[in-house]
Amino acid sequence: MQDLIMSPPFWIPALLVFAGLLVALVLRSVAKVPAIGLSVAAVGLLWFGVDLVTETNREEALRRTSTIINAAADRDWEAFGDAMDGNTRLPGRYANRDQFLAGAEATIETIDLKSVFIRSRQVGELDGVIDVDTVVLSVQAATHDRPEKTTWRFRYVETDDGLVLDLIQPLEVRGQDVSIVMDAISRFTGNN
Repeated sequence: MQDLIMSPPFWIPALLVFAGLLVALVLRSVAKVPAIGLSVAAVGLLWFGVDLVTETNREEALRRTSTIINAAADRDWEAFGDAMDGNTRLPGRYANRDQFLAGAEATIETIDLKSVFIRSRQVGELDGVIDVDTVVLSVQAATHDRPEKTTWRFRYVETDDGLVLDLIQPLEVRGQDVSIVMDAISRFTGNN
């Protein structure tokens, strides 16, 4: 419900503005009706304004996910680390941001990542957990500059202090099991 109020679909406030102006213009000769119509239009405009100045947890999760992916592609390790939380982990490999950052840097240098394109993102929310499943195409020297499709899950948890990035986890590589990614990470970083 909060997402509907803070970030409504475009058409809802637009419909209010349109309907309010239409009522105000068409029924302008009827007493008090134009004022009601203009009030409805003002509510629609106010709703647009609320959407523009607020960011829902869902929008924050999408923004931070994009920031992390783009920072990795640009090798901007400061932005990469800033978008993560101290205890962000890769299950079975990295227990915190510092380990994750070192491992990501080593892996990206080893595969010689050249570019990344976010192909799609799906957001799922349940009981204070937001999962952003992201399909990424990457071009790297390790694949002879052919695009490689990988799917990653970025899991955010809503806390009293805000949204916390709990884990980043590979889901699929070239349509195959994630063990390929985990094995590659182990080889590149020396973690077993």
